[in-house]
Amino acid sequence: RDRRREVEASQTPEERRSLAGVFRACREAAEAEWEVHGDLGKPTTIFDTLRKPRKLAAITRYWVQNPRRMNAFADRFAPKSRVVLVGHSHRAGIRRIGSRDVINTGAFGIPGPALGVLIDERGLHVHRIVKRNGWRLCTTVVHHDPRSTATRAELHAAMPDDLADVA
Repeated sequence: RDRRREVEASQTPEERRSLAGVFRACREAAEAEWEVHGDLGKPTTIFDTLRKPRKLAAITRYWVQNPRRMNAFADRFAPKSRVVLVGHSHRAGIRRIGSRDVINTGAFGIPGPALGVLIDERGLHVHRIVKRNGWRLCTTVVHHDPRSTATRAELHAAMPDDLADVA
């Protein structure tokens, strides 16, 4: 957090308000954390979490607040978007906030299972990811939005120019 604040303080107001500026501050904060913690030690197990009530409370609070934060992010940077797609916060799920779906693909491991998202001409399809002779998308669709369609060319064209150096 300290590094993110340092980067934000060095930015102009326009940079702080831009998507590229937000991503730059977050990326530099993540790099600073990696330099301090390295590989972060051994992975946290469910038993480690249960033995630390504050950690469990912090994780639960994050899982509850994150969809609203992602929706607020979309309100600011992509107000016409109907879907926000995020991942790696471990708890996969789909939450409807207003007219927007916030889809968190989760991550492999606890509490699992992760979700996979396909976007094509037929719409947006969300599947669980299962381990059957390797990792695969389950054939069952857990969420479908036929209005959120896109061709490969449309997906590439939708990437903002100011993110070319970030993405």
